[in-house]
Amino acid sequence: IPSVGARIEGVSTGSWTGTEPFTGMAYGALAFSVANGQSAYFAEKMRVTSTGLGVGTTNNTLGHLQVTDAITSAARGIAVSQHNSGVQGAMMNFYKSRGTEASPAAVNSGDYGGVFTFKNYDGTAYRANAMWGYRSSGTIGTNSIPGQLFFAVSQTGDENPYGNGSVRMTIGSTGYVGVNTTNPLSRFHTVGAIKGDSLITPTIIGGSAADSKITMQTTTGSGTASAIAWQVNSGANPRITML
Repeated sequence: IPSVGARIEGVSTGSWTGTEPFTGMAYGALAFSVANGQSAYFAEKMRVTSTGLGVGTTNNTLGHLQVTDAITSAARGIAVSQHNSGVQGAMMNFYKSRGTEASPAAVNSGDYGGVFTFKNYDGTAYRANAMWGYRSSGTIGTNSIPGQLFFAVSQTGDENPYGNGSVRMTIGSTGYVGVNTTNPLSRFHTVGAIKGDSLITPTIIGGSAADSKITMQTTTGSGTASAIAWQVNSGANPRITML
């Protein structure tokens, strides 16, 4: 369907195998082109094939929707915008269910609700070197789906991060944060050594012989608000108190 500035056309990318066009065509596509400013010349911008929709490519093989860019400006990629007088921002929604679209069923523990995957080409194939997303975990019920936001990184590529142990950090619906563990048991739970390049040195600022108490504060703090006390009162068990 030609026009002055745009064109839609059917493209055959294979051979005819019969006399009936709609049943005998091996491959085909619908191409959308726009004029690029030169007389009688159209540049293809989008193509619908049997595998999906390609934008900026005539070879859509990576997914149902593939956006391909070669430019380096900030206008590349996908942009989602929101413009109104309220507090609402632009959104991307991920939907996950068991069953079918027409008859959805509740997810199971261990189901992934949505994942962003970063794949790099190593010379032979694209490798999933990093991903982050959401995974349900625990007992699923009405208005209750416990789970974790996870962050995974793998040098060799890994599309099964929980199974292969490449999850590096999780934030659970409990509020617990885990580093090198997918089962944090406290607000911050790390497995393995931790290191700090800048340490806060405690300074003794007072004490009480009667209560066997030593009070310290950090060198960056002031007063008792940021102090820690180690004390034994009247034969009680030792304890650490935040003052």
